[in-house]
Amino acid sequence: SLGADVNLAFTKTIQLKGEIWQGKNLDDYVGGIGQGVVVTTTGSGTYINAMAAGATGFVDAKALKSKGGWAELTFGPFQKWRYNLGVSLDNPDDDLLINSTTARPMRTSNRSRWLNALYDLNEAVQIGAEYLRLETEYKNQRRGDDNRFQLSFIYKF
Repeated sequence: SLGADVNLAFTKTIQLKGEIWQGKNLDDYVGGIGQGVVVTTTGSGTYINAMAAGATGFVDAKALKSKGGWAELTFGPFQKWRYNLGVSLDNPDDDLLINSTTARPMRTSNRSRWLNALYDLNEAVQIGAEYLRLETEYKNQRRGDDNRFQLSFIYKF
């Protein structure tokens, strides 16, 4: 894999963080949307990663290429408040993905956007609220979207 990170502070209260990357067989690093190796067998067909466990007649294995990145804009701290706005993209090489009609279709793209607010109760305790929008595209399947709202309670030690 190859990647680059950035962390830029424009002012004391505005900061940009991000990363771009590309590589192959990145599923252990949560790249390729969890898809790292395409395995072909004579017995049962083509699989992704561990789905091939127990398959017979190994023919070939190809590492799946993927590229992507993320960026987050931070505003704060403003007294006890901090805000973050971010986006991410993970885009595997669609050519190697199999045409699956099973319950586990191959993922061709994963995008997310988020907005959160964090409040410091004191030096050790922080409360957060976040909205996260996930959009996943699949090979030969309908797109899947998800909206998440979550709260967090953080204890720093």
